Amino acid sequence: MYQTRIREAYSQLSAGYRRVADFVLNNYRDVAFMTAAQVAVASKVDTALVVRFAQRLGYPGYPELLAEVRGEVKKDLRAVYEPPQAENTTIDIYQRSLIEDSNSLQYMLRHLDTPTIEKVVAILKNAPRIFVIGEGVSLYLAEALSLRLAGCGFNIRVIPGDLTAHIGLIASMSSGDAMIGLDMTLLSRNVGVGLRLAREDGVHTIAIVNSAANHAARTAEYVLYAPVSTIGIFYSLSACVTVLHALESVLLAQKSDYAADWAMRSDRLLRQYTLAWRESPLSVGQIVAEYNFAQDGDRGEGQQTAAQG
Repeated sequence: MYQTRIREAYSQLSAGYRRVADFVLNNYRDVAFMTAAQVAVASKVDTALVVRFAQRLGYPGYPELLAEVRGEVKKDLRAVYEPPQAENTTIDIYQRSLIEDSNSLQYMLRHLDTPTIEKVVAILKNAPRIFVIGEGVSLYLAEALSLRLAGCGFNIRVIPGDLTAHIGLIASMSSGDAMIGLDMTLLSRNVGVGLRLAREDGVHTIAIVNSAANHAARTAEYVLYAPVSTIGIFYSLSACVTVLHALESVLLAQKSDYAADWAMRSDRLLRQYTLAWRESPLSVGQIVAEYNFAQDGDRGEGQQTAAQG
């Protein structure tokens, strides 16, 4: 490896070569993405000296040295981001699943598309109406998003999976409305079709997807990526849930006055419900008696029907 070659030759290197050697050893992750000229500037030597340095170590030229440096960086990345090889015990599978989710979240942090996020938040904040569409498990996430934002004053609703209702709602959308499509697989098509039709009518469309290859990603105006990791047969929802929660947090922060008022009203309502239960509590006996009465009524109707028959 290049580290061994540098160590073995270091005592015979000139001052210029040593500057290059020190820079490569101390900054190998940066060197993996640098040309010979860039390394020369950073080491304060000539480009030709960097090439000769690689040859001095026994490489045909700088590209061969660079290839070994990049190999070392790849090993580092695998050590950090690849789940450890282990037996399929309960703890091993559990741990690998957590590591995969952690890697997905770290990937999103490193690749934040700030302009797109700011534009999406501005659209959702000002949209007269927000519609959310999803398929399969994504439909449940759409319902959760709608429930949380509706409680904070947003005019938001979920587009159901039923095709007739699906088409009817899209037909009712107007320019300026916003539509969020959630799609974490490459198998769903209704989400992408819905986004395309809405966009053609001037609706702002936002896709939250697992990859650029997703059909919804190719049709939406704005795209937020939530990478999917898989341990076993089910794909993880963690990245998508995290994106939705982040959007909710930003939107509520921009409606801080309303959010504070909503929290106070919710607390007051909760106290009223609690007080109502305290004022007229139901005993276990009453609950059992009510249940038995309902059961007896059902049996009576059944017997009466049988007798009539």
